[in-house]
Amino acid sequence: MMTTSKSVYLLTGDIGGTNSRMSLYDVRHSEPKVVYYYRNAEHLPEERLKDADAFPVYIVEPFLENCWEDAKKNGLVPLEESEIIACVATAGVVSDNAAKLTNLGGLLIDGNAIQANKTNAYLKHVKRVVVINDFVAQGE
Repeated sequence: MMTTSKSVYLLTGDIGGTNSRMSLYDVRHSEPKVVYYYRNAEHLPEERLKDADAFPVYIVEPFLENCWEDAKKNGLVPLEESEIIACVATAGVVSDNAAKLTNLGGLLIDGNAIQANKTNAYLKHVKRVVVINDFVAQGE
């Protein structure tokens, strides 16, 4: 009996009040496959900041879409053959795997909600999301 294993990618995010830096790594390599910087004011509509889905809709999903639009150039296997785990560091207090960024209009980053999304073409491949405080990330 033959089993097929999926390629595993690590999605990392450093989310601050001004910028969000997203990176995608193949877990077998130390260099990122893709890195993208978002100016939050340009990508996160102010009127949507308090919506629970603002961060995944305006940052995570477009980042993953960008990665796989150029999958061959980025050295990625097809999305259907991939699993993604994520760690997002934020400038905010983390409780129950979520953080509300007071310096970004109350933007909510909810790791449990992101990993529970099984309908979005990109987010459904994110199997686990851990949200940590950015000072914790610095100490690791």
